[in-house]
Formats: sequence, structure tokens, C-alpha cells
Amino acid sequence: MNAIIWATAVICLIVILLFVSYYFGKRHALKTSPFSTQDTIAKPELLVEGATFFQKMLEDIDRAEHSVAISFFIIKDDALSRLFFSHLRQAASRGVHVYLLVDRLGGYRINKKTTTELKRSGIFFAFSHVPRLPYLAFTTLARNHRKIAVIDGRIGYLGGFNIGIDYLGGNPELGPWRDYHLRFQGNGVYHMHTSFLKDFNHASTLPFREREPERCAPSRQNVNISFLMTDGNGLAEQLVKDIDQAECSIDIGSPYFIPNQKIMNALLKALQRGVSVTLLVPKKPTIRSFKKLPSHTWIHC
Repeated sequence: MNAIIWATAVICLIVILLFVSYYFGKRHALKTSPFSTQDTIAKPELLVEGATFFQKMLEDIDRAEHSVAISFFIIKDDALSRLFFSHLRQAASRGVHVYLLVDRLGGYRINKKTTTELKRSGIFFAFSHVPRLPYLAFTTLARNHRKIAVIDGRIGYLGGFNIGIDYLGGNPELGPWRDYHLRFQGNGVYHMHTSFLKDFNHASTLPFREREPERCAPSRQNVNISFLMTDGNGLAEQLVKDIDQAECSIDIGSPYFIPNQKIMNALLKALQRGVSVTLLVPKKPTIRSFKKLPSHTWIHC
């Protein structure tokens, strides 16, 4: 009986400690979480096929002269990942400063042998969001989902693709893969560089020695774009604000369309005032929210 009481007490203590660690970790993160919006001009190129995205990015890495700064949520241990690492090592061997940041959970397949080889080849490598005390419960759950690449401060990539053959449609269980990635030139690269710099400095004590990209003069090929940098804090509120300001149309493409009630209400209000709302989602999503949308809403699968 005493053993049961002691075991119960220990379990309760562990649960309390985990709750306290998560609660105060979240409070700390909310105070230090980056949230900024920047209106800028950029020349974007939309990439929706994995093969095209990887080909263009690897070609830009091969042409890099000064620096390559890359951050991904997931890098798998497969042929495409090894090819990606090979291109980074070749760039480093030419004297290019190569920085690689990978989320600790998303990069769990990258073993110590691989990280050692990357560092020996001259690559500045770091894991982001490594679980740490005293906020172990929160830092274990917190993730960095950004997928950013900045080459020579002139070319930037931002979007949804990660590194792995899954994103080429090579996983028979997942089938063909479609995602969005943008290749940028123009002042938008400056904001991607700033975002990567903050993430890398937070994750590593390694020196980030690159100069900030120069701001570009406007050209006829540039378009106005708003960049939002956030760790999730304030994102829903910003989306609601943008939806409320929509006058003609709202187009949403996402593999994870799971809006909270505020976002859903904002979309419904937009429909009521005559705004066209279009959602593009995977063919087999598990999304109960669609049941709340009026039948005349356009949903492409």
C-alpha cells in the first residue's frame, strides 16, 4: 500500500513539474517570440513541383560565390538529402560560407556522423529548438517550421517543401506531392536573411559573419509583398485582420487547414459580405472545419 502511495506521489510530482516547465516556458517564449510584418518589393517565382524546386535551389547553391544560409524543418536520411549535403560541401570547399540550421525534431534522422562530416567540411551547422532546461517540457514541443534559403544575399527561397524524396512524390504511401515554394529576388531576400540570422544566433554560438543584403531599387518585375515573421504568437490575430480587410477574394492553399474559431468566423463573415473564398487542400484531409462552411464555398481538392 505504501509503495502505491509513493508511486502515485512521484507521478503527481512529475506531472506538476512538467506543467510548470511548460507554463513558464510558454510565458518566456511569448515575451521573446519574434513577431514582425514587413511590406516590401520582390520578384517572386512560384514553384509547385518538388523536382523543379530542388533543381533550382541546388543550381543556385552551385553558383554561390559568397554565402549560403539555409534552414529547414525536416531533412531526411535518404538519397536526396545526401545529394543536398554534397552540394553544400562542394560550396564550402570553394570558400563559400555555408550555414545550415535544422529543427532538432525534424532533423532527428541526421546522426552524429553526418553532422561531424558537415562541420569538418567547413559548414556551420546547428540544430534549432533543442530541448533545454529549465523549460524542458515546452522546448521539447516547440518547433521551427521555417524553410528558408538565402544565396549570396541576392536569391531567397521560402515555402513548404522540406528535404527528402517524399517531396518528389517518391513515397508510395503519400503519393504525388504538391506544395508551394517561392524563389525571390529583390528586397524580400533582406527579410528572409534577417529571419535566418535571428534563428541561427538563437540556436548557435557560431559566428554569422555575412553582411546584410543590399536593398534593391524597384523594378517593373517586382511586386508588393508582406512578410510575416512569427513563432506562432499573434499569427491567428494577423490572419483575422487580413481576412477582415479582404474586399474581392481570399485564396488559401494549405496541407493543414485547421483554423481556430476566430479565423473560421472571419472567413464566414467574408463570405457574407460577398468575398470569394477558395480553399485548396489535399484530397484526403482530416478536417472537420469544412462542415461549417456554406455549400457554395469553392473547395478544390
